[in-house]
Amino acid sequence: MPDTKTIDRVAIITLQGGTADALIRRLTETGFQVTVIESRGGFIMEPASTLLIGFSSADQETLLKHTRELCATRKRLIPVQPDGSLLPALPLMIEAEVGGASVIAFPVERFIPL
Repeated sequence: MPDTKTIDRVAIITLQGGTADALIRRLTETGFQVTVIESRGGFIMEPASTLLIGFSSADQETLLKHTRELCATRKRLIPVQPDGSLLPALPLMIEAEVGGASVIAFPVERFIPL
């Protein structure tokens, strides 16, 4: 269980909004403290979340394990309307890889809870 007295690392995890809730729930249930920043963007302009997590370096593998389990990539069909088209037409569908997560972890010199 993560201990706030030994926080010596910070992780920044960026993921799609749909998988964020499950990961946040899992992390908080296992004792991680999570701050969430909501955003929107990327190729398919869907909601995204950035999680800020302070943790002990001893808990890094646990953090990565939960992220891998809950943030797998998958294929999805995305509608795309060609630009400049004057004719009403059905949107084209393209297959895109969605989901997954980007994790950046780095050491911190000092953690000061206020």
